[in-house]
Order: sequence, then C-alpha cells, then structure tokens
Amino acid sequence: MCKVIFTIAMLRYKFLKKVLKAYNEYDQPLANKDEFDSFYMNDVKYPNVNDKETYKDICIKLLRNLKHLKGKGYSSKGNKEYCTYLYHWLYKETEGRNISDNLISTIFDDFHIKMARQEGQNICPYTSYKKELYESKNLAKLSYLEHNFDNIKEILKNTADEHYCSCQKYLKDCVDIYIDMMGKFCTSERREKNASICYELSQFQFHYSFITLDAEIKKRIPDIQSGERQVKLSNCTSYDEKLVPNTESTSTTDASKSNTPSTVIGSMVGIPPFLVLMYKFTPVGKFFRFGNKNNTKITSNFDKEIENELFHDIQKDSNIKDIQSKYNIGYEPI
Repeated sequence: MCKVIFTIAMLRYKFLKKVLKAYNEYDQPLANKDEFDSFYMNDVKYPNVNDKETYKDICIKLLRNLKHLKGKGYSSKGNKEYCTYLYHWLYKETEGRNISDNLISTIFDDFHIKMARQEGQNICPYTSYKKELYESKNLAKLSYLEHNFDNIKEILKNTADEHYCSCQKYLKDCVDIYIDMMGKFCTSERREKNASICYELSQFQFHYSFITLDAEIKKRIPDIQSGERQVKLSNCTSYDEKLVPNTESTSTTDASKSNTPSTVIGSMVGIPPFLVLMYKFTPVGKFFRFGNKNNTKITSNFDKEIENELFHDIQKDSNIKDIQSKYNIGYEPI
C-alpha cells in the first residue's frame, strides 16, 4: 500500500484548505446509497429512463451533497461559499458527458421540494448554477479570493508564514488572469456582450481592493492594473524560480520552449524526492505527463496539469493503483 498524502498541486495552494476539503467531501463514495437510491428511483420524475439510469451515480451523489449542505446549517455567507464549490464540482463531474441540463435541474428541484421539503428559498438553487461561467475555467480560481479572503489577508500580514509565498503566487496568477480577461472580454465594445463574465471580474476586483487597504500588504502584492509589485519579494525569489512559468498570456514560442517531461522534472526543485520518483516511475506520473504518443508535439503543459489536480485530494489510505484519472479539475493554462 502506498499512502499518498498530498499531490504536487497542493504544494502550491495548500492554504485553500476549505476548497480542498469541500471537493473531497463532495466526491466521497456513497455510504448510505439505499436512502438516496430509493428517492432517486421513486421520487425523481424524469421521462428519459435510459438517461436516468446512465447517470444514476452522479445524480445520487448530487442528492447526497445537497442534503449534506442542508444539514450543515451554514449562514447565508457560508451557503454561498459551499454552494459555489458544489457548482464547480458538478460542472467538472458532468463535463464531457452527455447529461441533460433538464435532468440536473430536476434533481435540484425534486430535492428541495420533496426531500428537503423547501417550497421557498433553496440552499443551492439550480438557477445559481452558472454553467456558462465555469466553461471559462479561470473564473473559478478568481472566485476563491472572496471565500478565502480573511485567511489570505492574515497570511499576507506575516512574511514568515509558511504559506506566504504560495499565497503571493496565487494572487499573481489571479491578477494575470484578471488583466488578460478584462482585455479580452470587458473593453467598452465587448462589455455588454460579456456582462456575466465582466461581473465576475468586477467581484474579484472589489475583494482585491480591500486587501490593498493595508499599505504594507499593498506594496508587496501585484497591482491589479499592471501586475507589477512596488516591492520585490526577496524572500520568495527561489519559490518563483521553482514554478513553471504561466503561459496563457505569453507567446506560443515562449510557452513551448521548455514544456518537456525532462525539463519539468528538472524544474521540480524543492519538491520532496518521493514525489519526484512517484512522478517519474509510478502510475501517479500519468496524471502529470503530457504530449502525444510519439512525443512529437507537446499538447499541454505542466502548469495546467498542476492546476488540474488542485482539487484531487487523494485519500491518505488509497492504493496507488486505485487512483482514478477522471478528476482533472480543469483550469485553462495561466
């Protein structure tokens, strides 16, 4: 048995503990399947019997997760946060599968009316499931600032905090995404057409502005307009050098220069040796390797794969042979 404590991705953004915990809970195997199986088969009314059977596992997990959230008794703020994580989980769970939006909406509606017996306000209404936004995957990453604001701000106050540099890296990545997407979608002539995307970007800008109210923090984090810092992070230089460069806003030439398996291994400075060995010689490496079968053209990059694994919090007692590749939580390269 090989106990995998964390993935390489979690080394980068370990401070997003609530996100990791939520995704792990949402994807847990069903412990009390009979209760939800009976409700699904008898109370969820959906005309396409074949689809209902084909996507039974996803739908029952969704029912379980909705009931779990209802039982938590979160405040309205907590509901918004964990519903956001649920929507992200659901998008990735159904992405690439031919599951009908009508079936998903039926699950939400029948749960709230029949199982939760809520005729009024829903905990996580289907109408808030902004599927079209999750297709622009970087927006999910930006949304975590709002829900982890207090934790991030406390980390930034202490340059000696163990998560300080990874937190700075997260903010830099987010600001780069913000600047790039504002230019692509929210210029004066494009804003109206992309209103929902621009709204999400404005929410990121709003919460980011509150971080900058602290003068000491402000000069050390990237400016939201330029992406530059007033003060160089001398204590994070080595950390930045270990990371594979972002590629979304760079040229194709720069992005393809060093994204080969050999250079990726070489760039893993500071990562525990057992993880490097796992990457190179065990099935875990399959998650992080890229390129086509003939290795003639690199079709992805390691940074993307790191982000794709952000929410795959592998259970500590899982057998390495049992690790599934289905949970590639996706972000566009950044």
